Amino acid sequence: MINQYQRVVVLNLLAKHKRQEQMLTDKMNQLFNRFQNERVTKFHYDFHSETKGDKFEHLDDLLHVLKDSLLNTFGYWIENKIIDGFDLQKGVYRTNCLDCLDRTNVTQAKIAILILTDMLRLIFDHIKQKGTPSNPYSVNNEI
Repeated sequence: MINQYQRVVVLNLLAKHKRQEQMLTDKMNQLFNRFQNERVTKFHYDFHSETKGDKFEHLDDLLHVLKDSLLNTFGYWIENKIIDGFDLQKGVYRTNCLDCLDRTNVTQAKIAILILTDMLRLIFDHIKQKGTPSNPYSVNNEI
């Protein structure tokens, strides 16, 4: 992953108070300490503790940190052309979880919505500046 993308962010969503999950976190931390790489960043976010009672809006705190520190440097891949100064995608998020279902899906969906919102804003600004494409179904070809 590091060779293909310049940055990798690992989101550890395991619980801090559950023995099995803490054991996995400890092992992962040992690996990170052993193979330190400045292009890999890890965040530990105790998903169940932070979103207890279906308060998934608390994920916004994590997204705020991710956006401010890393998301803005990742860029986007846009088919055919790169929009005004944007480079190829330079980073990925990798989610670490025990069951890889709800926690991973909710977190990755929130990240995807955040990125998609930024991409759509960028495309909208581009269209606003350059006008509507002659064929609205081929926006990719004109961007």
